[in-house]
Amino acid sequence: MDQAADRFAASAEARSLSLKVHHDSTDVTLSAPPEWLDQLVGVLLDNACRYSPDGGSIAVSVAAADRRASLTVDDSGPGIPEDSRDRIFDRFHRGTSLPGGVGLGLAIADAIVRATSGRWHVGTSPQGGARSAISWPIEGGGPGRLTRSGRLTRTGRLTRTGRLTRPGRLTRPGRLTRPGWRP
Repeated sequence: MDQAADRFAASAEARSLSLKVHHDSTDVTLSAPPEWLDQLVGVLLDNACRYSPDGGSIAVSVAAADRRASLTVDDSGPGIPEDSRDRIFDRFHRGTSLPGGVGLGLAIADAIVRATSGRWHVGTSPQGGARSAISWPIEGGGPGRLTRSGRLTRTGRLTRTGRLTRPGRLTRPGRLTRPGWRP
């Protein structure tokens, strides 16, 4: 998650947005490819940066409670009207007339959440904008771990540079081969 937040730091700074990331001290286990979680966080941060006003704030948190892991993004933008919340995950639906986007980001994010057994919780943030929260069941010893730093590790570890190491070898950036598998 830190990597996704780092990608949006320059955009947030250019608009004087406060971008805060908080992790609780609990490590949790999720079954999800790291690139999916990176895409999910990227969509949520892109929307938060795009719709928050200059000088606004964005808060991202990762926590675990009651056998569920959660990712929450709060912003100070216009929010999502209650009567529009049931359509925000529809492809090509845009909940605003503000420029930018084509209405695919949340549809992609929803596909990731569903594929990883997550649940959406969409509402109003304490900053007055949108709250987009996802929770997942915490699994014991599954193939992935969302660590305190927000990095997902699988049968190996996701390094600081964002490369996944596991049995097999990284042949070129982003291309992983495993024993018995041919690209």
